[in-house]
Amino acid sequence: LFDHSIKADIAIFGSSKLIRALDPKILEEDNISVYNFGIEAASPEYTYNWYTNFFREYYPKPRLVILDINWSMFTEFSFRKIEQDSRFYPLSEFINLTIHSSNWKESLLKRTALLNRAKDCNELTELTYNGYTPYPRTEKPKVLPYPELSDNFDTQLEFLKKLIHKIKEDNAEVVLLIMPELLREEIKKEDVFDKNMNLLLSDLEKEKVITLDYRNLIEADTMFYDLEHLNMEGAKIVSQKLKDDLLRLTYIYN
Repeated sequence: LFDHSIKADIAIFGSSKLIRALDPKILEEDNISVYNFGIEAASPEYTYNWYTNFFREYYPKPRLVILDINWSMFTEFSFRKIEQDSRFYPLSEFINLTIHSSNWKESLLKRTALLNRAKDCNELTELTYNGYTPYPRTEKPKVLPYPELSDNFDTQLEFLKKLIHKIKEDNAEVVLLIMPELLREEIKKEDVFDKNMNLLLSDLEKEKVITLDYRNLIEADTMFYDLEHLNMEGAKIVSQKLKDDLLRLTYIYN
């Protein structure tokens, strides 16, 4: 983000779902570079603040932004705060954040604590490329609790809309992406996930952006690391599908 070593034509924003699922190597062409800026547990509020305070200020503007939409972003599962990543910021930004943030103690702690440097021991770091780090294939996907809708759903929805508007102001095309999820049987029976996502999408229709719905693209549990995240085999399928759709629906590769 801050050293501009890669100037991405396509920037990927979102949560851990996209970190594990979208491989820039598959999306790239000779004249098109791609970087996966996905961040663990990122809510729309976090991504909006990150984009307006740092990405806009420090990174060359991309031509197209892939923006993750998933139900977990509107639940207690998405808890990340800007202060948590203070160790990555330039010194001037860290000082400004520490002075003006109500969470200045967390900003200071995250800047200095070695414990914050730990990585997910299950990720395949040897395959990391332009922000993408896959999960391995497992015998059986890990079970996670289904997240409940948080009290600040409306707030997060507004941040998502504001983020879309900011990206458009910077003359970048926005593509919304809904990833596959391996839902428990009781959730499927109640249609909770689909009802919630359809409600969210109906509210976003007025934003007039391309929406790619991959909810039903993959159902085989062998393609998942856990109920929410694809493994490296599932990532290949989704990344190629996304590239095919971008070729069909946008002018980014022209």
